[in-house]
Amino acid sequence: MSGLPEVPLDFANPAVAAYQSATLGTYAAVNDYNGLAADVVDLNNNTGSPVRGRGGCGVWENNHTVWVQRFSGQSTDPRWDAALIAWARALSSSLHKSFASPLALAVNTSPASYAGPVNGNGGDPNVRALFNNVDVVLDEAGFSIWGNYVGDTEFNNVVRWSEYLQSQSKAFLVADDWNLQKSVPTVHEVDYSLATYLMGKEQASAVYIGKNDMYGSQNYYHQYNASIGQACAPMYGGPNDPHFHGERVYLRVFSGGLAIVNVDQHKQFLVKLPKQQYTNIEGGTVRSPVTIGPNTGFVLLSPGGCS
Repeated sequence: MSGLPEVPLDFANPAVAAYQSATLGTYAAVNDYNGLAADVVDLNNNTGSPVRGRGGCGVWENNHTVWVQRFSGQSTDPRWDAALIAWARALSSSLHKSFASPLALAVNTSPASYAGPVNGNGGDPNVRALFNNVDVVLDEAGFSIWGNYVGDTEFNNVVRWSEYLQSQSKAFLVADDWNLQKSVPTVHEVDYSLATYLMGKEQASAVYIGKNDMYGSQNYYHQYNASIGQACAPMYGGPNDPHFHGERVYLRVFSGGLAIVNVDQHKQFLVKLPKQQYTNIEGGTVRSPVTIGPNTGFVLLSPGGCS
């Protein structure tokens, strides 16, 4: 185990979800909270040392006299996935039904490594089953991946899961944690975080930009004042778009401007923009075509973007 002082619970036991609802749910309801949040709800078994086949795999029962193996201890384990989904289903159902005002269940999990739905269809079945049984998803890896930047496949997965959840009247929250540096997020990093986030933003999403030692503060950046308006359509572009010749560049038009991001880790591209001229959110003028470097995002302003 990791040495954490918390008492581990056997989430494969249905009684655990009932216990959590009765204790934590009751506390939330009495104290006017709207729900419960669960951290690191991961479809990979990341307890113990799963990369060496020694992850959490079972429980002691009968006063610590009988060992019952629940899982294989490997990172990828169908029994782990099934137990996690069943736990979310049971806890969410209880939180919704057991109190005068239904309580929400929020989970922290990143869907970047799992195929996302296309137009609401398909996607990884286990992620879909998990997300169908929660109300809010926080992706703490976000698009920043703690300073490593998201790749093309992972970027598309996150955007598609964000769209899917919001289409189900659920919330998707992005935490871009730039934690591989001592300083606060740079202007380049803030602009990248906003541009990537805007690719999947609908009616129920939000973004946090910071780093671990900035948790707990609001971190309000002046770029948040940009009047980008409403999205005119989903994002477009990328290597499968015939207009972009294999380029990993994506654009999304808004009523007040344009978000553009290059998720290629190494290459820069020259991109023709929908309009001849924009103002970026730092105040400078941007003219088409524009060169966008690797791991770079721009949020550009111009009225009448949807016309």
